[in-house]
Amino acid sequence: MPVLRVDLDKRGYPIHIGPGLLDRLGPFLEETFPAGTRVLVVGDETTLGLFGERAGQSLEGSGFPASFFPVPRGEEAKDMGQVARVAQGAAEFGLDRDGLLVALGGGAVGDLTGFCAASYMRGVSLVQVPTTLLAQVDSSVGGKVAVNLPGGKNLLGFFHQPRLVVMDTEVLEHLPGREFRSGVMEIIKYAVLGDPRLFALLEEKMGPGGGLPREVREEIILASCRMKAAVVLRDEEEAGPRMVLNLGHTLGHALERETGYGYYRHGEAVGAGMV
Repeated sequence: MPVLRVDLDKRGYPIHIGPGLLDRLGPFLEETFPAGTRVLVVGDETTLGLFGERAGQSLEGSGFPASFFPVPRGEEAKDMGQVARVAQGAAEFGLDRDGLLVALGGGAVGDLTGFCAASYMRGVSLVQVPTTLLAQVDSSVGGKVAVNLPGGKNLLGFFHQPRLVVMDTEVLEHLPGREFRSGVMEIIKYAVLGDPRLFALLEEKMGPGGGLPREVREEIILASCRMKAAVVLRDEEEAGPRMVLNLGHTLGHALERETGYGYYRHGEAVGAGMV
């Protein structure tokens, strides 16, 4: 099982990648947090329905009292009204500064949960458990968290690194084809930015519909995360070099905004921007 370390001194964290890791969420948390730490798990109705029970059993089996908080699907979750809802849910659950927010879902859930973790009680711990390909290869790593405003995407946000990232490659089997292809676009971005080996692997293995064989997914996810981590280590708060990761995103965000954040998937919009 690959483990990639994002080595940001005291704020560094491991990224675990492999099949079946959702069932080991509790034991992974034991390596960083004391037993009894209260955990609020944020997810949408799909991710909580598919994976909430497994996550809960793993957390409770390791001595972490857990509560589950549902939010809307997609970009609708990235709203200040949802921030207030999650914060109120955390307060009602009794989450204090030693508590933990877990993002169980795709990029929108991760962004919202990370924003809440950065702002609740002036900052609490965050764990990312991404359940889409796009979130696994990109948004769950690097610490950029944000919500949208009517004036544009991700206009309110923080740099708030997670304490841990757990990527279960088996959960990708539940993704619709369009969602999977959306993630592939971000992988192509990393290949274009400077990984000829990854580019060649995609040319060799990618199916005509954007599919990736199971036997190479772990390798491809690891390569994407390794490249992003390297860029983040050079420029954590996007003062210069990290801007390269925005390839395709300027036009992509404009497309998402002008179509009401519901027509294009994020990766589709980024793909159009890259072209």
